[in-house]
Order: sequence, then structure tokens, then C-alpha cells
Amino acid sequence: MVGVTAGGDVKDDNDERYDIKAGVNLSIAIETPMDKGRIGLYLASQRNKTERIDTKTKLHILQFQSSVVYPLKNGFRSYVGLGLGGGYLDAPWVDNHWGFSGSAFTGIEYPISETVSFNSQLRWLGVSVDDNANTAVSM
Repeated sequence: MVGVTAGGDVKDDNDERYDIKAGVNLSIAIETPMDKGRIGLYLASQRNKTERIDTKTKLHILQFQSSVVYPLKNGFRSYVGLGLGGGYLDAPWVDNHWGFSGSAFTGIEYPISETVSFNSQLRWLGVSVDDNANTAVSM
């Protein structure tokens, strides 16, 4: 998937807040059907600029995710799900670049083949690294 990250904010150890500007993200979801939904892995990577300190950041996320799928008319399907995993934030204001990540997502899709679908998705991602430095980004 190719998407646009709406941005987010970061708070460092000194309670300074920084705005993460919008940017492009790349992701892939590898899933398998299960009951009325799917389970699988989600891998995402994005690059953004940070306000005030004019620094580029890189965020990489790997999550286990699960979703419930709801059939719609004309072959379309909607879904809603959650993900948990880890993230790596490459930014100058953190000492420990690894942390916990979580997500909530929803979307609509149209199957092109048995294994590939055209997909439109809205996803909230949160990553906590370096004990007190937090970043929340929306995709």
C-alpha cells in the first residue's frame, strides 16, 4: 500500500512538543482468513519532517493485526481491526529507538483476485519509545 500520513506530534523528555509534518508511507499487510475476519502481519515505513528543529525522521512498524470483515453489495467488503507490535523511530531526540506500537484501522476493499484487493484505509498508529518520548501518527 502507498498512503499519506496525516502527521502527528512528539513529546520529548523535556516536555517539548514537536509537530510531525505529513508524508508518504509504504506498507504491506500479509493476512490469512480466520472465521469472519483475518489475522496477519502489518509492516509500514514512513519518512517525515519535524517542525521547529527541521529534522527528518524515519518510523518503521511491525505489528500483528486482526480484523473483522463485513460483506457489502457488489463484491465490496468493509473491515475494522486492531494491531499490536513494535516500532523503530530514527530521530535525534530519542536514545532508545525501539518501542511498543498499537493501531486501530477501518477500510473498504474490492477484490481484484483471490489474493489481491483494491483497498482504501484509515489507520491510527501510536508508538512509544525512549520511556517518555511518544509519537502518535495517523495514516
